[in-house]
Parts: sequence; structure tokens; C-alpha cells
Amino acid sequence: MRRSDDDVDASLRVLLRTGDEEGSVDDEEATRGGRGRASSLLNGLLLAIVVVFSVLLLLLLLAQAPVEAGCDRVPGYEGPPVPPPGDRRVPGKLNVHIVPHTHDDVGWLKTVDQYFTGSNASIQQADVRRIISSVVDELSKDPARTFVYAEMAFFSRWWKEQGAAERSRVRLLVKEGRLSFVNGGWCMHDEAAAHFADMIHQTSMGHEFIRANFGASALPRVGWQLDPFGHSAIQATHLGSGVGLEAVFFGRADVDDVARRIADGAMEFTWRGSRSLGPSNDVKGFVLSKYGNYGPPPGMCFDVVCGDDSRWQDDPDLEDYNVPAMVKTFVNAVEEQAGWFLGANGSTPYGGDVMLTMGTDFTYGAAPYWYDQLDRLIRHVNAAEGTKLNVFYSTPSAYLDAKTGNPHMRWPLKTGDFFPYRWNPHQYWTGYFTSRPTLKAFIRRGGEFLRAAQSLAAVVSLRGVVHAPGAETSTPWDLFRPLAEAVAVAQHHDAVSGTAKQHVTNDYAVRIQRGVDGVEGHFSRTLNAALLTRGSPSAPAPPSPDPDAVATRCPLLNVSACPVTESMTPGDVVAVLAYNPLAWERMEHVRIPMNAAAARRAVVVDASSGEFVPSATLPAPPPAPLAGRTTTQLVFSVALPPLSVSTFFVRSLSENEVLPETALAEAAEETGASESDANDGGAVSVSVDPNDGGLLVDFVVDATFNLTAKITAAFYASHDGSDGFVPSGAYVFRPDSSQEATPLRTPSFDAAAFRAFRSGVLAETRVAFGDWASVAVRTWSKERVPHAEVEWTVGPIPVEADGVGKEVIVRYSTGLATGGTWATDSNGRDMQPRRRDHRDDWTFRNASEEPVSSNYYPFGSIATLTGDERAGFHLLTDRSQGVGSIRDGELEAMVHRRNLNDDWLGVGEAMNETQCGCRECDCPGLVARGTHLIAATTPATGPRTYRELQTRSQNPTQLAFAKVNGWFEESIRGGSRSAVSVFAGEAPRNVHVVSIERLPGEDCSRGSACARIVLAHLFESEGCVGYDEELSAPAKVNLADFFPGRSIVAVDELTLSGTPIRPGDAVVTLEPMQIRAAKVEFA
Repeated sequence: MRRSDDDVDASLRVLLRTGDEEGSVDDEEATRGGRGRASSLLNGLLLAIVVVFSVLLLLLLLAQAPVEAGCDRVPGYEGPPVPPPGDRRVPGKLNVHIVPHTHDDVGWLKTVDQYFTGSNASIQQADVRRIISSVVDELSKDPARTFVYAEMAFFSRWWKEQGAAERSRVRLLVKEGRLSFVNGGWCMHDEAAAHFADMIHQTSMGHEFIRANFGASALPRVGWQLDPFGHSAIQATHLGSGVGLEAVFFGRADVDDVARRIADGAMEFTWRGSRSLGPSNDVKGFVLSKYGNYGPPPGMCFDVVCGDDSRWQDDPDLEDYNVPAMVKTFVNAVEEQAGWFLGANGSTPYGGDVMLTMGTDFTYGAAPYWYDQLDRLIRHVNAAEGTKLNVFYSTPSAYLDAKTGNPHMRWPLKTGDFFPYRWNPHQYWTGYFTSRPTLKAFIRRGGEFLRAAQSLAAVVSLRGVVHAPGAETSTPWDLFRPLAEAVAVAQHHDAVSGTAKQHVTNDYAVRIQRGVDGVEGHFSRTLNAALLTRGSPSAPAPPSPDPDAVATRCPLLNVSACPVTESMTPGDVVAVLAYNPLAWERMEHVRIPMNAAAARRAVVVDASSGEFVPSATLPAPPPAPLAGRTTTQLVFSVALPPLSVSTFFVRSLSENEVLPETALAEAAEETGASESDANDGGAVSVSVDPNDGGLLVDFVVDATFNLTAKITAAFYASHDGSDGFVPSGAYVFRPDSSQEATPLRTPSFDAAAFRAFRSGVLAETRVAFGDWASVAVRTWSKERVPHAEVEWTVGPIPVEADGVGKEVIVRYSTGLATGGTWATDSNGRDMQPRRRDHRDDWTFRNASEEPVSSNYYPFGSIATLTGDERAGFHLLTDRSQGVGSIRDGELEAMVHRRNLNDDWLGVGEAMNETQCGCRECDCPGLVARGTHLIAATTPATGPRTYRELQTRSQNPTQLAFAKVNGWFEESIRGGSRSAVSVFAGEAPRNVHVVSIERLPGEDCSRGSACARIVLAHLFESEGCVGYDEELSAPAKVNLADFFPGRSIVAVDELTLSGTPIRPGDAVVTLEPMQIRAAKVEFA
């Protein structure tokens, strides 16, 4: 045990007595004549100098000496060994686990860099570098002390700055359990707006750092999702047990849910996130507090950021001596918490365990003061209440062990998720499902590009591009690192959620763009190698390309911007390189901008066959910010092999060139708005409702039933909080008191607001809803999965004239008899059943309070109407949004929002985005554009339809373009360039390859090269929303098929965050909804 203050006082008294005794001896000598007095004083002075110098030298050596890994002592502590937290419990007492922690947002009010360095303190006093350094120093002084840390984005940066001695000291603290990691991801990710693949990625980055620097034994055992604003089902499965966690602790749950859990003794429970995966993937769940937070009890926050003046004044000579009062305050808090967790759960009031989280946002910048106060708390409470309480430093893992080891514990079962989240009246945290829609899309695109670039680099470097001079044969991990870190940081619960300040939002976007820019070069070189690939060694080499023929991506194709194709003139040839990251063949629909002169006589050629590809031209959509300057689009559809790079040539013919008329791009016919536009087969057709301008999409469901979905746009007026309750803002969606959406439409049918085009490739109908919203619906003739593509454009949302914020929705009305039921995905995985005005875990009594926002849920991929035996209607999104079924047979997705009030929840800014990314400026409001996919099927075939559409849309083909004048004639004479494919066959249609990543050589202990591959089953088990009679069967995948020509020497099964579990097999079996990861080593 560490020395108490009483021990220090005793030591001082000994020194004083020693001094008195020495003084008596000197006096005695003086009475004997004082002989040698001067000599004694001189000797004493010299001795004192030597002692002081020796002590200083010893302290200096101790400060510089590295701590050996096997030591059981550290500088600053002298005393007997201290038992680990799990051995500090005392049976028969109420064991109070004190868990010191800090919650360090990876960006919120300040940028991630500002938080780490402590700069921009005028916004917030927060300095993570100082927090970690201060905590490490204090932990080293007393082995009884503990601390838990979650955000590796910060800890890894701090670690990089430390020398060998400090790293050795920290490794010892981790080894002894004094410093432990919880969650262990790069950040504490959001659970509503993040995609499962990005959540796995950011968790893997953090766990990789921990394994590399502290060993696998230091990996966290518990999830620590304290602050996210609701909790998803896959947090328990793929981001819980799937990454090696045994439990998830969190601070926020609906206030009525918490009240019911306290009454039922269900604050601690078994959480089954997936009905398909079942008990094998269960974790323990812990709601930390009745008050919806993760901080210490009132009066026990010992930090300048807390604004709490309570301190332990334990000197009886002080006027403010308060030990009895502080003990009483603490005991009252403990007993209250014990009532939440123990009373109804089979334990006696004094017997069992409770846990207190001692810390909150950015605390422990002055860790000496914290630990001084906590030491006093533990000492005084144990002294005063030791017959009932045992208070000690602990960890969440020790608390978990105590709970699971308690035979009296009852673990109620929780299934599904914890959405939506409400804490105060009228305060539904459903606005952030949509907040900052362009940032949400940019983050999603960044993750998609990262995975595509990694998989392309892996498959090309592991196999080599056949007959391709200059092919990249190695993976430059350092190039991928900035994008990997940027995507990981962006999963933070104030980043992808859209709830950070504007300047922080800008910083997230800049990081992703810089990361993308860093990867572009390698990606382009790899594609260029594919462009130079010959079909066989005997095939003639292609002509030398233009010096400027470098393949580049066009990330602004959604606004018809691509400099390579826009600059084409008659006679130019552009190569279109298409990388399909899916392990399936796919039909890719391509739209590229061209000027009218070049598009007038355009042809498209498949480089592998030399055949002409049917194509068409049509006017480009109305311009949006950052849009290109061309007025024409060239469209065509092509089949892409699995995991392949395919090449197509677009040629603008000069006037004297002659080709068959059928080879030329067809000019799409502009038809009347009242006509029905349908492609070959007629499975999907589009027309306009002459009454209100709504778009009518008709689906042939089966031989007996057609479903018509009507598309309209509307907005809810944002509540300004004038009634004393919360206004609508970054977190909260709260419509005004009418709770009605105002339709966006022209006053009467106006033919000028509608344009419709039809060709053999595509049919497209466009509707303008006034001056600031429009919708275009496309259907493609070559499509294996009948559906319609809905492109919405919204903004600038007008607020200047009426001073009212607006929440814009796209509504799909089907007429289905759904009985108030629908379903949404959980971060792209298991479908979660929903029912209007209902909660599974408690009786919902607040429907009249906020009838719209209380029925909004997050969907990052799929929403589907259920309950009608005739058909199901399916809506897919390209980014996270809020969705609800406010009336039977309808789905409404919030696509954009602009508020004029802060919602009082901390960010301190209104959700009022501009095109310039500035605040309080003259820039117009932000314009957002995105895509929905819609389909209608029989209920039985719904899952196979929406899962294929989801997998295709969320793993998009990566297109790049290069001018290659002089190649066209050679290409159509023999098609010497074949598609570069690395997959032997095709993956089963119920399996998705989430990622393939080449690993560094040092990770390949048994082979010359190795890769990590993550596979996911797409369907759910019987009885679940996403069940398919055929495709829900277990799937088998042979890993050798992904790497033809390479001999596999070893397979290790991994957690989803990359930790080895057991030796694996090259043939992997996937059960419904299962995700599995493996490391594959090659000879």
C-alpha cells in the first residue's frame, strides 16, 4: 500500500526528534569546553553537501534510467506489491470500483490537432498530450492507481513522441493493469451514421497499434461507447464480440428505457445484437447511469473543467474541514447507484459491486490533483464506512469479472438496438442522422475508395498484372496511411454524425481529401499498367500513349465534372478504366460529361472484344456548384468481371470518319412529361402526376400486382425553441408545432419544370420542385435487378426571407397496407424491425409529444416497407440519413437540413451550412446532391433485391480516364487488351468481400507474402426480416480462388480487428449474417 499522510507526518516527527537529539549532543560537547566545535561544524557542512549531491545525482539517474520490463517497482513508489484490481474485492461488502478515465473527442469544438496540443484554448480548455503525460506520471507513483483510455488516434500520437525510457515505463503500466485500454479503436465511433466496414476499419487501426506496441494481451476486453447518441445492434456483434470484446459500457439510453431498466433490474444485461448470429455473439451490456452520462457523482469531479468546487479538506485544523460531509455525499451516491444496479437483480444492498466512472470530457490534465483527491476519498470512505463498503481503484474489466462471477446476477436479454435516443421532453436526437449530408457522403466515398485502392493494390501485387510492363508489384503502406487515418478519424461520433463545429467539419474534409490525393498516384499507376496489358504475350504491343496519358479519377462526376472528357474534341480518344472491387460480375452504368460537339459523333468500344458498346447522349442536368461546363452527357452500360480492371474507349469521330450508324451514340429523344418512360422489358416505368408534379414510378411486382410509388419533396419547418423546449439543431430534429411537412411543388402543372428523355440505353425524367429542389429518376435497359435510380438535388435552402429553418424530405408513397411497420439496416447489416409509435423494451407513451421525430430512425443503407403480403418496397441511400414511416405505406427520408438555432447540446452553432464552409458570411446555403435506389418486389424476393443493390452501390466501380489518341484503330482491329481479372470464377451471391489488404512482409512469418481478407454473409436467418429461402443458406468460399497462381501455405482466422484466433482453413464457411476475417500466407 502507498504511504498515507499519517505516515508522512510520522516521518517528519522522527526527523524533528532526531534533530533535537543531535542538538543535545552538541550542547553537551560545548559544556565540556567546546573542543572541536568548529571542526564538527565544518565536517557536518561537508557531509550535508555530499548527502544533498548524492541525493540529487540519484534522482537524476532514476529519472533517466529505463524501466526494465520485468521490474515490479517503478520510480516514485516504495512499498509492498499491490494486488491487481480483480483481487481487491472483499466478499460481503459493497465493492465500489473507482474507474478513472477521460473522454477525449477526436474533434468536436476543436480540431483533432487542437485537442491534442491544447491550442485554440479560447474555445475549450483541452490538452490531450498533457492529459496522457500527467496520468502516466501519477500512475507510476502508486501501483494501486488505475486509468483507462479509449482513443488510439491520440494515444498513438503521444506514443510517437516518447523516448525509449518513457515507452518502457508505459509498457510496464499496461502489463500490470494500471493503464488499460477500453474500446481501443482509433476513435469512439458513431453508431448511427457510420458504415460497418468503416467501423471495422477504425477499430482495426486502433487494435493494430495496441498489438504492435503492447502485445495482444493488452487488447481491450470491453467496449467503451460512452458518448454516442444511441447504440446500434452491430455494436454488440461485429464491433463487440467480433473484435474480441466481452461487454459494452455506454452512457446514453432513452430516459424511459433507463427508468424501466432500473425498475426491472435490467441496467446490466445480455445484449444480442443479431437474431441471426444468436447467443454465440452475445456480449454483456451496461448502462452506466440513471442520468444519461459517464461522469463522477455530483461533488466528486476534481478538475478545473468540471466547475465543481468540492474538495476533500481533511486537516482538522482547517475551518473548512469536511471529511464527514464528503463521506456522506459519496456514500449517498453509491447507495443510489447500488439501487439502480443491485436492488432488483438478486443482490443484497451491501454485497455485490458497483462502478463509478471518475472522469469526463478531457479531464486529468492535472492528474496529480485528481489522484490526490481520489486517494483521500478511498482512504476516508473506507475508514468511515469500512464495515459496509470497500472502495478501490479498479477497471471495467475487473468489474465485468466481478459481475459475471456473481451467482446472484440475473442477465435480462436485450435484442436489437437503442434508437432513437430521447433524454428530455421534445428532445429526440434524430436530426444528426442527416446533419451535414455532404460531409456524410464524402466520408462514405473516402472509405469506399480506400478499400478499393487497397484491394486493387493487393490483388495486382500478389498476382502481378499479366504482360503489363511497369505494373506495381508492391504495396506502399505509407501512401495509404494518411487516408486510412483520415477515414478512421471521421468515424468519430462528432464527425460522421455531423455534430462538430464548422471549422472542425472543414478539417475532417481536408484530411480525407489529402489522403485521397496521396493514394491517387499509386492507384493511377496501377490502372495505367492495366491499360498497357496485352491479351497474350504474342499480341502486338499497344502504341506509345500520349505523354499526358495518365489515368485520373473524376470524383465530381455526380455534378457532371470531368476535365479529361470535357476537353475532348472531334478526333480525340479517351480510355475509360473501370475497376470492379466486387467479387461478382456487375452491370455498370456510366455517365460522363462531354461538350456537345464531341458527343455528337461519339462511339464507345470494349477494348477486350473490339465491339461497339451501345451508348446514348442527352442534355446534362441543371448545373450545381462545382459542376462542369459541358451541356451533354454520354451514357452506356457495360458488364464488368469480378475483381477486375476493364478498359473501354470513347472516341469522338471527326467529320470524315465513317463507321456504321449503329455504332454512333444515340441521341436520346425528349418526350412529353405526361408520357410514360419505360425501357426494354417494361419492368419499371416513370411518369408525372399532372395534379401536383409528383413522379410516379410503376413496378411490375409479379403477374398479378403492379406497385406505383409516388415521389414528392417537402420540408418541415424547424422549431425555434420559443416554447422553452429544445429547438431543432445539429443533434435534434424537431418540427414546428404543426408537425406537418410543406410540399415542394409548382403551383400548377408547368411543362417547363419537367423534362423526360428516352433512349435504348436509359430513360430519365426530371422534375424541378421550385427553384431549389429537383429530382431525376433513371431506369437502365440493361439491368439484372429491376430498380429506379433517384437523384435528388436540394439547396440552397432558403431561410433569409422567412427566418425559418427547414428540414427537407423526399417522400415515397406506395399505398401498401403496412400496418405501421417497416425496417431499417443496422450500419449496413441486420435489418431492424420498426413499428410506428412503439418501442420493444418499454411502453411508449410519448407519441403525441413529437409524432414525427420520435418515429425517425437511422438508415445508412436500406429501409423497407413490410407488412403487406402483396409486395415490399425498398429504399436505399448512398449516405446515412434519417427515415420514418409517418403514415402507412410511406417512407420519408430526410436528405438535407438547414437550421438557424443551436439545440443547446454543446456544439454552440446552428446547423447552417454554406457553400463556402463559413459562418456569418454572405455565401449562399449549401447545395447537396445524392442518390436513392428504389425497388418493389414480392416479400419473398425483397432481401435478394436490396442486398445486391446495396452491395453494388456501396462498393462502387472506380472509374479513371486517360487521353490515348492513336489507340482507337488498333483497339477495334483485335481487342488486344483483355480485362485484368484476378478472381477465378465468382463469389456466391450471398457473400460479399468486404476488404482485401496486402500485409507488410514482417507480418508474414510462414510465407513470402500475405494478405488479410474479410468476408461477409449478406442474408439473415429464418424468421428475420432479411431472410431469403435460398440465399440464407450457409456459404462456402475457397480463399485460393481470390489468388490464382499463388500457393497458400497457411491460413489464420482473425478477429475482425485483426487479432489471430486459431489456425484456419482455405475453405471458409459463412453462416447467415456472419463476418469472418483471415490472414492468408503464400509460398
